[in-house]
Amino acid sequence: MNEKLELDYRLADISNENLEKANELKKDMIHEISSSDLLSATLKAHMYIERELNLLLEYFFPEAQTLIKLKFASKLKLVYELKILDKELFDVINKLNDIRNDFAHELHFSKRNDIYKRLSDSLSKCINKYHKIEIREFEIKLGKLDEEEKYKILLARIWIQVVIFCSTKERRKKEYGDKLISEVKSDVEKIEYD
Repeated sequence: MNEKLELDYRLADISNENLEKANELKKDMIHEISSSDLLSATLKAHMYIERELNLLLEYFFPEAQTLIKLKFASKLKLVYELKILDKELFDVINKLNDIRNDFAHELHFSKRNDIYKRLSDSLSKCINKYHKIEIREFEIKLGKLDEEEKYKILLARIWIQVVIFCSTKERRKKEYGDKLISEVKSDVEKIEYD
């Protein structure tokens, strides 16, 4: 029991350190994409998120380097179907990927006014709450924001949510392992009784 508590405390410490770093990274990302056009901001956010997905895959499957070479949508679906990534993040990242693909396949996509709405409509209540708080903070400092500025802030929020989620990957790996062990035990018990 003591070992389990020690492990939980160690995992909490690691998560806290990662979260402190994440706040600084978010400021850097907002600064980086604030001067970008919509396409560049979308691509940068997409690449940042893909890097986090790659880190997750490398962490959970260190011997399977071919997973890193998968297309973005396949990586996203894989980490979701393996229950490594939760639905609220999957939905919004999937929508961001759709928007990125729309940029790639529609010549005048950046002139559409619904990009921010499409992405914000895919937010979970939790992510949406944080995003609204950030928008209020920015509007207090800078005045009324337009849709493009809100979109860029939202891109940073989505990425930071992924970073926060990934910062607890040590705990998630432990939970994932515990779940697999439980499933195997259940399957073995079924076999023994059949």
